Amino acid sequence: MMGVWFFADVILHCTGYKYHFPFLDTNDIITMEDNCVGPLYKHTFPPALVAWLSFIGLPLMGIGFILYEFQSKWIAGVLSSRIGLPSEEEMMRDVEA
Repeated sequence: MMGVWFFADVILHCTGYKYHFPFLDTNDIITMEDNCVGPLYKHTFPPALVAWLSFIGLPLMGIGFILYEFQSKWIAGVLSSRIGLPSEEEMMRDVEA
């Protein structure tokens, strides 16, 4: 995907501990079961919606804000085409594993 730029129309900042996105219509591509959002490649990108949607801060267990900073930089790199992602199929295999 090098050389292709994506522009964010909206950056939505949310807080809370129970995931609920009534405003998000993904035609059931994104699911929320037992407060788990999926399928997400590396807890960030939905493989079928890359460059349209990404999530920061969903993993509650871990190193917190430093992880969220790394996710932000990764998303910015993908949106600016400095960083590429695997194919949708490869990302789904990773999610299923």
